Amino acid sequence: MISVVMPVYNAELYLDRAISSMLQQTFDDFELILVDDGSQDNSLSICNVYAERDKRIKVFHQENQGVSAARLKGFAEMKGDYFTSYDPDDWMEPCYLEELLKCAKAGDADIVYCDYDMVYSDKTVNVVYPLPDLDKVTYLKAQMVGGMWGVYWNKLIRTSLMRDHQIKPIVGLTIWDDFIVVNSCALYAKKISYCDKILYHYNQQNTNSVKKVENEKKYLDVIGIVTAFEKEIIKSGLVQPLKDSLFELKLIAKEYLLKSPFRNYEKWRKIFSDSNVYAIRYAKDAESKKVLSYILKRQDKVAFFFSTYYRYKEKIVRHIKK
Repeated sequence: MISVVMPVYNAELYLDRAISSMLQQTFDDFELILVDDGSQDNSLSICNVYAERDKRIKVFHQENQGVSAARLKGFAEMKGDYFTSYDPDDWMEPCYLEELLKCAKAGDADIVYCDYDMVYSDKTVNVVYPLPDLDKVTYLKAQMVGGMWGVYWNKLIRTSLMRDHQIKPIVGLTIWDDFIVVNSCALYAKKISYCDKILYHYNQQNTNSVKKVENEKKYLDVIGIVTAFEKEIIKSGLVQPLKDSLFELKLIAKEYLLKSPFRNYEKWRKIFSDSNVYAIRYAKDAESKKVLSYILKRQDKVAFFFSTYYRYKEKIVRHIKK
């Protein structure tokens, strides 16, 4: 059996499509666990109506605690051999579960991932991510710094990975709540497989979804996640093969401290200080390397000057020409 967990919060506009999408699956041996996280609209009522129609649906309600807390509740209730989790404003192909499970069984995989598309109001963008020599380390590097998303919804994960290694969502996160769980599971996976089909549709039209507001809480969450993930890497014994990617990930996590409105060069030097010696190596361009070189030498005023200059260089050049 496959366990499917859906956190629900004020999703009445999309719930019918999301739930129906699961009930139309060609593979029917699943449980759909709906966790209402204190919705203030009709979401809970809609969930209950579907649960009355189909015994495979289980509904839980809790006071609003955030998406990671909702998933924590759902994961605690799972009974399947594999699990996934998806969002109430998305939907999937009818063969979604069947194809993922087929691929997992064919390779005896602990994790299998598929392609997906991002659906905008005026276009659809396909996201495909085949990896050469798909082994655990290659996969994890792609997840950490290779641009591959560490989300639940395009994956099936063997439930025992989470339970045997006591992996749980971190309650209270505003971002990357899926990254820490999915990739902590991957650290212990013996086999990861790829299903080269677009099976999931990621909705980019929901204007009511939580917006990624520019606030420091978001960035502090990322730093906390990277800290927790480093501990899991150490625990798994994969420090050496993932060392370089971990340093780069740390630099990415604290990059916000190099720019307004959170610019703080001293704080940047202190957070993940072991990664500082790699900053020049992983800098995106020559301009970034120059700014970082002054920060590392504690010449913060010079660093700020060049950072500001590079930011407004084109405007300055146009002004001088005039």
